[in-house]
Amino acid sequence: MGCWKSKEQSLIVVQPSIKSRKKSKHGEVHLEYNEELYIVNDNISDLYNIIKPLSKGKYGLVQLATSKLTGKQVAVKIQMQENENVIIDELSTIKKLDHPNIIKYIELFRDKKYIYIVMEYCSGGELLGNSSTTYPELFVCEIMFKLLHAVSHMHSLNVCHRDIKIENCLLDSYGDVKLIDFGFSCNYIPGRKFKGIVGTPFYMAPEVFTDEYGPECDIWSLGVLMHILLLGFPPFDSKNKTEVIQRIKTCKVPFSSKYFLSLSIDSQNLLKSMLQKDPNKRISCEEALKTEFFNQIKRNHEIPNDIETQLVNSQKVYDFQYIILTICLMILPDDILNTNKEYFRIMDSSHTGFIYLKSSSNVLEYPERISYTDFLIYMMKNEIIQYCFPVIFKACEKEGNFSKEKLRQFLMRRGAYIPENFLRTEIRCYDNFLLLFN
Repeated sequence: MGCWKSKEQSLIVVQPSIKSRKKSKHGEVHLEYNEELYIVNDNISDLYNIIKPLSKGKYGLVQLATSKLTGKQVAVKIQMQENENVIIDELSTIKKLDHPNIIKYIELFRDKKYIYIVMEYCSGGELLGNSSTTYPELFVCEIMFKLLHAVSHMHSLNVCHRDIKIENCLLDSYGDVKLIDFGFSCNYIPGRKFKGIVGTPFYMAPEVFTDEYGPECDIWSLGVLMHILLLGFPPFDSKNKTEVIQRIKTCKVPFSSKYFLSLSIDSQNLLKSMLQKDPNKRISCEEALKTEFFNQIKRNHEIPNDIETQLVNSQKVYDFQYIILTICLMILPDDILNTNKEYFRIMDSSHTGFIYLKSSSNVLEYPERISYTDFLIYMMKNEIIQYCFPVIFKACEKEGNFSKEKLRQFLMRRGAYIPENFLRTEIRCYDNFLLLFN
């Protein structure tokens, strides 16, 4: 893992070992939104008000906080510094992903003892508060639809979670599910098997215990999760951990029990396909989403007829504009995003977390493929500018004047590589700032 200091000593740039960034020999200005992680060596309380504890686990404490800049609530995960390498690798994986049902990372702080990970806050809490709770099939259908979409997106980018379980599924204030905790996740090469027995025993696929397995293990875990949501208990239920593992290895799923047979035929069929012992015969995310189980979902939003035309004809957004607009999405209230979030899900016909346009477009470098962030930017550019830009401008004022260096620090803390001479335009007032986007 590489590391370098910016001119202001409060900012440390950390490069995960699996990443690399090309530097120009001559120091030319080049703007890019990349996957590096920037650690702020300042007191987190300068930028956030810590409100109350949310949870405490084996590896740290999670606190509720609010941004002093925007008032938006966030979750702050606090861990010991000796876990820094693991944290950096986990966050670099999260930053690679871009999906409405995968948790968003915001920024990273460090003091003499702890690391503070600022993430989006899910006020709805854990998906299952009581282990004996069961849910109506329609609710489970909605949850599984979104989780399968999220995992399909991960697998399309060659990322495997390896620890999908109910505790790692949170609900936001609108009841939308978010997949969290990528501590056991790994990047993989298709066709190559994984090594390392990791995960939570109740949710682990049979092949994981052979120490040779692939991304199909995530599908099995989703099947266990669906079983728990519908019936209130896992398919291999025992207080004895050794007995649970033995049952999983032999794959004796109680498909003939009275509880399982009480489910609808469509849910039974999907569960059998997901809890298939042979990973080569196990259903994929894309295949699962096409099963009859999901026919009961009726989408609440109709997509406007001209939405694809709007995307195709959108004005090109340049590097610096894209960086700021992307970061603005982190501070935009959820209620402003919701409608377009639903449009994106409906238009994601490939179930990969990307929209593939039929028409030729001038929007992006790869114009036929639009990510979730790209979609929000091109659909909501005016709303983003109207809501977020006054906030950013205020944050970058210094003694009544706009500070380019404060803007640079603001952007770098949130993941953008910004060279010192990045902006030659003079900015004296808010109107000058807006002109950068015309």
